[in-house]
This record gives sequence, C-alpha cells and structure tokens, in this order.
Amino acid sequence: MSSSEQTVVTPRIVNNEIDFSIVSRDGRKEHYPQELQKRIDRQDKRSVISCLGRIKADAENNENLSKSKTTLDILVHLLCYPDHEVVNAAISVLANVCLVYEARLKVENTKIVCNTLKIITEKPKGNDVLLCRAWRLIGNLSACRSFAQAFIKAGAFEILSDQLSSKSSTAFNLMAIRAVRNILTSYNESRSRSSIHNIIAAMKSIFLAASKKLNETKYVALNDTCMKTMLIFATLVKDDHECAKHLIQDDDNDILKTILLLYEQNDEIAIKCIYHLSKIPECRLELGVCNVIKVIVTTINNTNASHHLLSKIVSTLCYFCRDGTHRYKIRCESGVHIMMNILKNKEHQRLHPEILHALTLFTYDDDSLLVMVQNGILDIIAEKLSIMVEECKITRNESSTSLKRKVEFSSNTNYFEAKCYRKNSGRYSLDYPREDWSPKSSKSGSSSPPPSPPSRIVEEMEDTMHSTEDDYSPVCSDAEMDNENQEEIVSLTGFSPAIVDDSQDLGKSCKYEFNRTVNACTLSLLNTLSFPIYTVEKLSDPALIKPLTAYIKFTKNEKASNILKRIVAKVVYFLPLLKQGFALEVESLHNAEQYISQLRSVAEQGGVVGELQNILLRSHEDRPIVVVSIPFLIKTKTILRTLLLNETYSGLRLLFDILANQNHDLYEASIVAICKLANTLNLKPDPAFQNRTDSTAESIAGRERSSSGTSTMVTFELDDGSTVETCRQMLCEHSEVFSAMFEGGFSESGKRRVKLSETSKDGLKVLIYAMTGGRHCLDRPIEALLDAVLLADRFLMSDISEMLVEASLRSLDYSRLYRAWKWSRKNCCDELKLFCVESFLTMNMSSAQRISAFREFAADENFNEFLKTAQESITLVRHWFTDDDVRVYGWSWEKAKWKIDKVVGDVTFTGH
Repeated sequence: MSSSEQTVVTPRIVNNEIDFSIVSRDGRKEHYPQELQKRIDRQDKRSVISCLGRIKADAENNENLSKSKTTLDILVHLLCYPDHEVVNAAISVLANVCLVYEARLKVENTKIVCNTLKIITEKPKGNDVLLCRAWRLIGNLSACRSFAQAFIKAGAFEILSDQLSSKSSTAFNLMAIRAVRNILTSYNESRSRSSIHNIIAAMKSIFLAASKKLNETKYVALNDTCMKTMLIFATLVKDDHECAKHLIQDDDNDILKTILLLYEQNDEIAIKCIYHLSKIPECRLELGVCNVIKVIVTTINNTNASHHLLSKIVSTLCYFCRDGTHRYKIRCESGVHIMMNILKNKEHQRLHPEILHALTLFTYDDDSLLVMVQNGILDIIAEKLSIMVEECKITRNESSTSLKRKVEFSSNTNYFEAKCYRKNSGRYSLDYPREDWSPKSSKSGSSSPPPSPPSRIVEEMEDTMHSTEDDYSPVCSDAEMDNENQEEIVSLTGFSPAIVDDSQDLGKSCKYEFNRTVNACTLSLLNTLSFPIYTVEKLSDPALIKPLTAYIKFTKNEKASNILKRIVAKVVYFLPLLKQGFALEVESLHNAEQYISQLRSVAEQGGVVGELQNILLRSHEDRPIVVVSIPFLIKTKTILRTLLLNETYSGLRLLFDILANQNHDLYEASIVAICKLANTLNLKPDPAFQNRTDSTAESIAGRERSSSGTSTMVTFELDDGSTVETCRQMLCEHSEVFSAMFEGGFSESGKRRVKLSETSKDGLKVLIYAMTGGRHCLDRPIEALLDAVLLADRFLMSDISEMLVEASLRSLDYSRLYRAWKWSRKNCCDELKLFCVESFLTMNMSSAQRISAFREFAADENFNEFLKTAQESITLVRHWFTDDDVRVYGWSWEKAKWKIDKVVGDVTFTGH
C-alpha cells in the first residue's frame, strides 16, 4: 500500500476479541493482527513498519488496541525482531498503549520486561532514539507496582547507573530519569543501594548541567524531570534516609543552592523537595548552611503561591523549629513574627496546629516569647480557649462514644508538649535520641524527646506520586522516527497505591486530631507564659481568664488548673483579676480552695491592701466589686476593720447598700459575701440555742406515757370553731395548768367540751403529739412547731417546751428560715427573730440555697428590718476584735467599746 493511500481502522468484536481491519479507500481490507502477523512471517520489514505507523497515528485505535491481548502479544514479540527499525516502531506503539492501565495488565505475564531490558543492553551504537523509547516504555509500565518490582529485580538500575554515567543525549537522560522516578514511586524497596547511589550521583551532574542552560526548552524539561525525581529520593522511607542524605552530599552544596534558587521562584517541585528534606535532621543541618531560613522567610513574604504550596513552605519552617540553632535563626529572620501573622489569619486555619506546635518549641527562648507576646499570642490563645470550651459543651451533649473521646481529650492534652533545653543555639535537635543531645546535663536525663510535629490532616497525594500532567514530555517525536512533526502522547496516567479508599471516615478522626493538637499546644504555650519568670499584662485579661476557668469547669484538666494557680499567685495579676470578679466565680471551680488560698495570701500583703484602700477611696467605678470581693479573700480582722468599718472607706455600708438593691449587678454575689464575712467574724447564733441535745426525737419518744383505757377524753373548742380531742389525764400529768383546770374547783372541771382561746389547731395537735411521744410531730410545718412552743410555755410544760424548741430549731433550713423569722415578728419573739437572721448568715448551705432564702426575705415588706438586724449582728464589737487585740490595748471587754470607737472611727455599734 503506497503512502498516498488513505486508510481507516475499524475495530470490531470477533469471538470476544478486538479485531482491527485496515480499510483503504479503494475498499481493500487488511485484517489486523492477522494481516500484521502475515507480514511479519513474510519478513516484510517495510510493510510491518508502515502498518505500525498507521496504527500509532490513530489515537482511537490505540485506545482500542489496549483491549486486544493478541495484538499486544504480537507487539511484545516484535521487541525481539532482528531489525532495529521494526523494534523502534513496535516499542513506540507499545509505549503509547501502555499508558493505559488495562494494557499493562494484559502484558503482565509476557516477556516484555526481559525483551525491553535486552533492547537496552544490546542496542546498536548511535541509536539513541531506540534506547530512549525503551526507557520510556519502562517508565510507562512501572506505573504498576508489579512491573516496577520486576525491573528492579531484573537489574534495570544497575544497567541505568552505567548508562547515565556515560555521555548521553538530553532525550535519553530525560526518559531514563523519568523511568527511575516512576519505578521508585510504585516500588521503592530497592535491592541495590549502591546502584541507586550511582544513579543519584549521575542525576545530580545532569541536573547541575541542565540548570545552567535553562534558556533552552529541552534543558528546562530535563531540569524539571530531575527535580521531580529528586523529590522521590527525598521522600523514600528508610530508617537512615540514606538516599535523601546522599542526594544533598556535596562539598560546595551546589545541589541545595540550585534547588533554593528555584525555591525563591516559587517552583512547586523545589518547595516540595525542601519540605521533605526538612523532615530529616541531618538534611536540616546541611540546609541551614545554605541559609535556608532566610530563603523560606523571604518566600513566605513574597509568595503568591496557592494555599497548598504555602502550607508546604510554612510546614518546612515548622520543621526547622525543632533545632536550637535554627530556632535562633528563625527569630533573627522574623520567622516567629511570620508564624504569628499566619495564626491570626483564619483562612490558613489548617496550618494552625503545626504553627502552634512549632511555637511551643521556643519554650526557653525568652526573646522569641517576647516577640510572640508583642504580636498577640495571648489574644490567639484566648480565642483558642473559647473554641475549646465550645467543643467541651458539644462533647458533653453527645453520645457515650463521644463522651469517651472527651475523656481522652482532657487526659491527653500533654501529648504534643515539647521539652527542650534553655539554650538559643547549639547542635541539638528534638529528632535526635536523648543520649545524643548536647550539651548533656542532669536535666537531660529527666526529659524525653517529644513526638514529631503533627502531620498534615490531609496530606496531598502529589507529594508521593506523580500527576497526570507532570510525567511526560515529547522528547522522542514521530519526526525522529518517521520524519513527521507529530508529537507522541505526552502524559502518563498517575497511579499510586497510596490513594486512600476510606476517605469518608477521615472527616471526624482528622478533625479530632486537629482539635486535640490545637488544644494541647494552646495549653502548652499558655503554661510557658504563666511561669513566674514572665510577667505578661494580658495574662489576666477577662478574655483569657473566663474561657480558661470555663475549660477547667468542664474538664478538670490538671495542667489548665496549674496554669491558673500560677496566674493567681502573682501579685501583678491580683487587681485585674479582682476587678473582673474572679474572686466571686472561683468557688465554682474544681478544688476552688486552692485558688482562694493563693488569692488570699496575695490580698493580705501590705502593698495590695494599700491598693484596695486607694480604690475604695478614689475609684467609684471599681468600689462595688472590691467591697463584694473583700469577704471572699481577706480573713485578717485588722484589715477587715480598716477596709469595711473605717468611715473613710465605708466598705460595709456600701455592701449593705448593694444588698438592698435587687437590680444591682452584684446583688447575688453580695448575698454570699455578707455570709462569708459573718463566718470570718465567727458570728454565731445565740449560744442558748446551741447547747441543745441532739436526741430530740428520742427524748420525745422517751416521754411517751401509757394511759389506761378508762381515761376520760376532753374536746377543746377553738376560736375558729374547730375541735381537738385528747386525753384529760395526760394533760393533767404534763401541765399544772390543766391539772388545776380539770381537777380543781374551776368551771371546766368535769366538762367534756372546753373552750380554748388564742390557740391554733396545728399548734395544739403538735403539743399533744409531743406529750404522747409521737415522732411525726417533728415533720410538722415550722409555724405549727412554734405555735406548740408558745402553748407549752402558756400551760407551764417546761419539759415539753424545751423539746419543742429544740425540734423547731433543728428543723430550720434555708427553706424555713424566712417563715420562722416572719412568725417571730408576728408573735414578738425577738430572740427567735435574731436567731433566724444569724442562722441565715452562718448556716451551711450552697450559694444557690442562700440566694433563694435571701430573696424570700427581700420580698417581705419588712425587709429593711431584716437588713438592720443583720447589720447589727455583724457590727457587734466582739466580732471585729480578738482576745489578742484586747490584751495588746490593755482593755477589758467591759470597757472596750469607747476605745474601739476612737480606733475605727465614727461607727455606731450595738451590742456589748
């Protein structure tokens, strides 16, 4: 068939096999592969080459050709054809076809590996095109792991190491180096390390030569291919990272300097290569010599790269933070400042875990910590803490599975904490074993190397595999074979076993890892800044303290608690904490007494007391919060007298003014505060009520008397018309009044119905129950018990009265105090009224119960009387002075009042 004849190739299915018919315009058909086999059998070299050329020229035919095993077998056998031109044409077709995964599967059990390597080892001199296409075929086949493994085992690297060392064409170097990259991408378990070292050495020479001629297109492609292959060598996973270290071994560091020049130009491959090299401690040392820190910082400042590339650049900087020498350089080159700016940018939130972890490595670098503080690290920490609190709230409401996650979250927050020596320079890295750190000290023995920085949540697959657009460039065109300017197919299908199939499950787990890393590093940074050697003004800001305390409430995290303890223990933070009401809220925290004791030790220092006096004297805005906080913090009576009783400051007066104003913001806090003050002053209810026995019910039961069956009954008629029936004899036995009434010469004697005025039915029933020893009288309403006490006194039942008084007082709790106080007012029982007020001030109850009880008093129309009684009880002289005070002044308690007036000012006292 002449070259002028036009043909079309029509595939069809025959017996489950693709059949190609080459049809000319005159209607003649050439059945393929049958016809191709015939031409091979006839040894018609030109017709075979022509047929292969037409098959290759039709792209659709190539796609269908990959499905025909028979045709592919013929092409594989043609690799052994004695004529090199036929082999050249066949290998070109095969290289194109093997871009398709299905074609690679169909030739897997053929001799294609052996035949291809035979071509490479026996190729004729000067036939670089054949050699180039052979390596292209190897590269395409090596997209499958099985072929990559087969070529390595067959000695492809040994062959290539010799061929690369000799002077070869640019096209050959391009195809051979790309084949190495594809083989190692699919199968990096090399059998011959020495051959890989030879390939690396040769490739480095080729790369350096190509980088000097980038004005020519072919060298640009070769340079790019070398870079991609070096990236693969940098990412080979070996215990000693020998390939990566061999890659950068150079007396003059020419390789690294060249890569860094491309790095500054935002070259994607150079950025990825440095990123992977930065993971290796020894490589970081070599990179540091080439001033890589300055290059990275400059690139970040000037980059217009995509988020993906920026993340690689920032991650690289974070890896260099693991070395002391590099941390010093990072600070000097404004690297810390840059990381802080990225932390403030919510668009780069996925980078925050790595940056926060990197910043924790500056724990003992005071200058770097100062840079962080100046650039708003505490604002960032406060924001992260607020997010942590929200996460805790969500976690609390989740299922039991999420609850388990919460426990891990709160108990493992130290997971990523980094520990290092307090030293700004020196050859050490967190990647080295402990015994290799320098300098060694007693401290090093107690430290353990921290884990690696948190890995990327979603690692982009381009780092470890080739993409469809980066793999191939047309170096062996049809012009070289057929003198036509038709390009070969220019891409390889990327394939890697690293593709994750269960990506649907990555969402929750990666988000949890993200949150855990951020939370742990946030606490670690805050922990560093909370130590006494640092004084940071914003450390006591409400924006930080409130989420920190909320986080402690939810998690009871020990590390967070220790941070807060260190903050409250410093004098410089006391007043800011006081003004934001921290003393009022701290009681709700776990182990609150520890925080309060530290605050108290600070509050009672002379300088702090002076500050409090100044606030009470001059600062109208802060006076209320200070006055309400004082009872929570100060226990020394001398200081309390000065701040609260002294007329100059009038603290106590202000406190009661707040108590009288239900709309005040500190109203509820002042209720708790006044009770705290009462307990500090050792205020106690009347001792006459405190010496009762604890066996009320048993005493009542012990008084139970048996009455004979012949005892007569008497019915009392009350003022409201109700009646109560009881035993006449029992009344006479317990009361002289009833005995005289029923057994004397009075009109009631012998009557079965007797009128009893000014008596409540409930009170009378309780009295009768008490006489019969009924235990259930203790469960009656407090008003009934108190009415019974009055009746017992009225009818001269001293023993019953005593037991009922005890039962009444013992039944008083926060829900009954107001009712008892109201009853005492109505019945003019001043002693009980005072007891109720003082019991409210000193009774052991929760803050919520105390506030609830106080609101009942406040709702009464006589609330001012309650406040007055409370104020009088608190301002009694004996509460504000100790026996030591009296002895020091040479007083006696009887003559102390007028002396005290002169000491504390014009304060009106009631009491002793």
